[in-house]
Amino acid sequence: MNKRPNLAAVAAAAGSTRRRDPEPAPPPTLEARELAIPRTRVGTKQIAAHFPEDVAWQLRALAVERKTTVQNLMAEALNDLFAKHGKPEVAPWSGRAGCPDGRGGATRRAASVEHDAPSSRRRRDAPPRPAL
Repeated sequence: MNKRPNLAAVAAAAGSTRRRDPEPAPPPTLEARELAIPRTRVGTKQIAAHFPEDVAWQLRALAVERKTTVQNLMAEALNDLFAKHGKPEVAPWSGRAGCPDGRGGATRRAASVEHDAPSSRRRRDAPPRPAL
């Protein structure tokens, strides 16, 4: 019986135009990994827990009703828990959605009072601004 020829050797000898497998990419450097992290997540740590599905739906519904995010609701709840146990309230939350500045809710709520005050720049017949 004849032995089959080695196809790889035949292709190499014939000068195959087939592309070779690309060299594996070097592992990402620390700098490349840092660039992959969104700026809003730098210096943070995820905290997770498992609850029944109804809890998740109720939490989302509450966020929609209050026009905020689940993230802000969780921060508010954690700060309430910390205060209950005499710990500093360190979880940053904005008190409203879309405020990634990381300042506490008290700072944001106090600033929103200024927006409710009458302004000489606003027209007298302009509708009142919505509460934040």
